[in-house]
Amino acid sequence: MRRTRDDKLEGASFRASRKGRQFHYWVEIPISGGWIAAQRVAVQNGEMVVAELRLFPAERPRGKAGEWSGAVTSVPSDGISTPLLRRIPAGRHAVASAATDWVEAMLLGKADREGVSLNWSPAARALARRVVRDLGLGGAITPRQAPGGRGRPGRKPTRDRTFYESIAADYRRWSGDTPARRIAEKWQVPPATARTWIYAARHTLGL
Repeated sequence: MRRTRDDKLEGASFRASRKGRQFHYWVEIPISGGWIAAQRVAVQNGEMVVAELRLFPAERPRGKAGEWSGAVTSVPSDGISTPLLRRIPAGRHAVASAATDWVEAMLLGKADREGVSLNWSPAARALARRVVRDLGLGGAITPRQAPGGRGRPGRKPTRDRTFYESIAADYRRWSGDTPARRIAEKWQVPPATARTWIYAARHTLGL
């Protein structure tokens, strides 16, 4: 599955949580106005589906996957409304795109258009392999080929931490206001590149 270009999924993140021996997988999507739509992923007849949908305030720092503090002071003005609910991109397309993007980044070192990639820890890669098994993603994850079919191209050096700290600061400043588009405009890069930077900052800094 190719990295999604759906603007409604801008900033979507795949997150795993563990309770005892059981893993739960969530896709969290920022919704303008200061909200997070969290969808718990399940597998049904070999396909990813949404088993649970939660809508809660976008807090900083982020809590555990699919959870928030419950503090009334965090609730945006006027709370949840029908128009807000209509803006939620829910369903198998949203969760499958986010899960596939996450696994590709972890296991294949997928980079953005400028060659930015990260070297993930062995523990992170082990979790990604578990996700592939649990969600049946083996057929969707394929190594990237260089032009002419000569195999995967070499990586450019990973950007340093200060770069991702800058991206994180921009993301917090514009959260709820199409942050990827604003970051793309600031750095004069394609929106897809900005989304990858946000993704990398989230996992590097715990954004």
